[in-house]
Amino acid sequence: MQQPQFPQDFVRDHCWKVAEASDWRQRFRLPPDPDGDMAFAECAFHSAGAGMECESCEMHLTRPFLGHEVDEKFLPLIEDYYRQMAQWEKEQESERRAEQDACARI
Repeated sequence: MQQPQFPQDFVRDHCWKVAEASDWRQRFRLPPDPDGDMAFAECAFHSAGAGMECESCEMHLTRPFLGHEVDEKFLPLIEDYYRQMAQWEKEQESERRAEQDACARI
C-alpha cells in the first residue's frame, strides 16, 4: 500500500495559506507557481464537534452538511484520508517489526 495523499483539491482551493502565497506572488509580480504555493499548506485536521477542524487555519467542516458544498465534498475525503493513513502506518510498523525480527535471526 502506498502512502495516502491528502485531498489536494481541498488544499489548492480552500487553504488560506495557499491563497495567501498566490496573492503574495501576484503583489510582487512574480510568475505563478501553483506547486510552490501548495508547499505553504499546513492542513492537519482533528475531530471537532460534528465534524473536523484544521489545526492550522481553524476551518471547521461539519456534518450534517447544511448545504455547504465544501463540507459535503471534502469532509468524507479527509476522514477517509485519516483512516487510510492509520492503516498505512500500521502496515509500515508491521513491516518494520518483521524486518527487525528477520535481522535478529541472522
